[in-house]
Amino acid sequence: MKNIFFIGWHNGTNIFNGPVNIFNNLTEGISKNSESCSIQIISPETFKGDSKRAINYIFKNIIRGRDKIFVINGNGLKFPMITLILSKLNRKHKYFLMSHGLRKIEDKYAKIENKNYHKAEGILIKNFDNIIAVSSLLKKQILNTYGRKKPIYVAHSGFDAKTISHEPKELKDDKIKIILSGGLKKIKGVFETEEIINYINTQNKPYKVFIDIYGGYDEEETLEYFKSLKINKEASYINYKGTLSKEKLMEAYKNYDLSIALSHSDTFNMAVLEGFCFGLPAIVSTNCGISEIMEDYKQGLVMDMSHNYRDKILEFMDKIYADRKLYKKMSEEALKLGKEQNVERMVSNYLEVILDNAQFTMHSSQ
Repeated sequence: MKNIFFIGWHNGTNIFNGPVNIFNNLTEGISKNSESCSIQIISPETFKGDSKRAINYIFKNIIRGRDKIFVINGNGLKFPMITLILSKLNRKHKYFLMSHGLRKIEDKYAKIENKNYHKAEGILIKNFDNIIAVSSLLKKQILNTYGRKKPIYVAHSGFDAKTISHEPKELKDDKIKIILSGGLKKIKGVFETEEIINYINTQNKPYKVFIDIYGGYDEEETLEYFKSLKINKEASYINYKGTLSKEKLMEAYKNYDLSIALSHSDTFNMAVLEGFCFGLPAIVSTNCGISEIMEDYKQGLVMDMSHNYRDKILEFMDKIYADRKLYKKMSEEALKLGKEQNVERMVSNYLEVILDNAQFTMHSSQ
C-alpha cells in the first residue's frame, strides 16, 4: 500500500477558494474510496493552526525514510517552496505539485505588480519533479510562460454534487436569468459580460436577459463602476450581489437559467461545473479549461473570444428562446456532465497520475 502525504491549506470548505476546495474534495474522496493507498494531510489546521509544527512534520517525513509520495497543493508559496527545497535532500521519495493556475497571468488582469512572487513561482514551476495541472489549458500556459522541461500531467477537477438537481430546467417566460459566480473581476470577463447583456437587451427581442454576479472583486474601481450602473437603465439588468456562503450559492443556482464565463484566463472554472449540477447550460469562452470537456450546443455555448462573440451569443439566445426543447436538452446534457465530472472521477484521475508515475525501485518496501 502506498503512503501519500497531502500538503497544503485544508481549511476553507465554505469560502470561494477553488484550490482549497479541490484539495479538500480530493483528500476526503481518497480517504473514503481508495483501498490502494493510505493518506495523511499536513497543514496548519492539522496542528491547530501552528504552521511551524506543520513545517517540522514535513521536514521529518521527507528527510527520513524512502518510498513516500508527497502531493503539495499549489495554493501560495510557503509550503510548495519548503517541500521543493527538502525534495532535493532526499531523492528517494516522489513529489507532485498540484497547479491550479499561474499568478503571473492572473496578476496582469488585477494590475498587481509582484515580481518577487512571480520569480518564486517560476522557480517552483521549473524545478518541481512532477506537476499535475487542472486542465490542458493550464499545461499549455505553464509551457509558454515558464518553459518547463519536466513532466506535466492533467487531471480535471470534480464537484461533490450531493445536492445535484434531478430534473432538467425549462425556460418558462420572457426573462432569461444568468449567473456569474466567479466574482467581479476583469480576468473573469465582467466588462465583456456587461457589454453582452446591454447589447442583447437593445436588440428589440421578445425577451430580456438579466444577470447577477456573485463573488469578490479585484479592484475598487471595478466595484465602483458596477455600483454606478444603479443610477442608469442597466441597473435593472445587471446586479452585483457580493459574496455568498457555499451553501447559499448552491441554493442560488436553482434560480437561474444559464451560467456564463467569458474569462480571459480561467484554468478550469468550477463555477460552470457547479451550474451544470443544477441543470444550467453555460456560455463559456475557450479561455476556460472546462471548455475542454464541453461540446458546443450540447451543454451550452463554447466560443473563441477573439471572434465576433456578441452576435454568436445573441444567436444562441434567440435559438434557446425560440426552441424550448433545445434548451431543455442542453440542460439535460449539463446535468449529465455534472454528474459524470464528480469527486469520484477526480479521485480516480489523480490517483492514476500519482500511482502510475510513482514507481519505486524493486528493492523498495511496498
